[in-house]
Amino acid sequence: MEIEKYKQRESGVELLKIFAILLIITNHVVQTLCEPNGYITYSDYLMDISHATRDAKQLILAMLRYSGVFGNTLFFVCSAWFLVDKQISNKRKICYMIADVWIFSIAFLGIALITNHGHVAVKLMIKELFPTTFANNWYITCYILFLLLYPWLNTIISKMTQPELFRSSILLALLYIVVNFIKDRMFFTSALILWVAIYFVVSYIKFFMCSFSDNLKANVILALVGLVGNYGIIFLTNALGLKISFFSDKVLYWDKNCSPFLIMAAIGLFNIVRRPGWKNKWINGISKCSLLIYIIHENLLVRTYYRPALWQYIYVRFEGGEYNHVLLWTFVQVLLIFVISLLISLLYKKFIQKYIHIICDKIVDKATVLYNRLEMRLLKIK
Repeated sequence: MEIEKYKQRESGVELLKIFAILLIITNHVVQTLCEPNGYITYSDYLMDISHATRDAKQLILAMLRYSGVFGNTLFFVCSAWFLVDKQISNKRKICYMIADVWIFSIAFLGIALITNHGHVAVKLMIKELFPTTFANNWYITCYILFLLLYPWLNTIISKMTQPELFRSSILLALLYIVVNFIKDRMFFTSALILWVAIYFVVSYIKFFMCSFSDNLKANVILALVGLVGNYGIIFLTNALGLKISFFSDKVLYWDKNCSPFLIMAAIGLFNIVRRPGWKNKWINGISKCSLLIYIIHENLLVRTYYRPALWQYIYVRFEGGEYNHVLLWTFVQVLLIFVISLLISLLYKKFIQKYIHIICDKIVDKATVLYNRLEMRLLKIK
């Protein structure tokens, strides 16, 4: 019954979500390879990809490091397109997400305490106990906040005329996408504010650019321009870094969620794949696990203790202290992590998640009643 329900969903967008989670996993595998980790005692496996290079493997890894931003943007654009038509935030969905994150955080904490013989940093243990509060998975926490916010955004957008929405979209895009792409943290930006800017842009495209949205050729061009622009600026920065010292350590400078190129590419790809007519129950079923795959593979303790250990093992055992096949091992890890995370997700959904959701439903119902009573009393205060 569960698969049949999702069989009715269009599979183009669902396939794009699977592509997005693969991009995110790729980014995290490369991120583990290149970023120091203060919680472990070894660092042999680390590889510097932030500096300009003539080594093709190193430059490709740097470009793969940008894939997480692209995947995150694809996910948000997919969500934004459908959220603009809704007026009520789904409290149950938010509770489900919080519960799923917490269940896996506690599970991995238990596994880490056993495998590390109780040696888990106290700071990490506290964060694992309150994963959403501490934004262990920043995308999840930010998305929950956005789910609480978007009904008010939709109310504001619905009252705007076309010129008003156009001006608002342009202003937000300039301030929080373009300017912050050039210089970080301008105008008190944050991931949440950036998403609001993207949301306004997507809203305008959906409501007032219908012909463009349905134009396959135009969106292919938009996606290509975005991709060429993104990877072109990486190549340019690398080339400048080989000649000018100022740019020598700036290869990863453009790895930002506000990349206008990747936002363009995400919107173009979404409009290409959202066409009706193709449904596949397997694609839809795998896509439905995307959130769980993200939660599992990017758990705080997994990325702190286990992914570095895997890279270290590969570096010492298979590469002999020198990365000759680093790209191959990168993609092997991506595939391995995706498959394992998917299998765990499917088992969780089949045997555990429904009971967690039953508990969440009861919590939401009781919390709603209590809040309504409190609100009524507060509203009577004169």
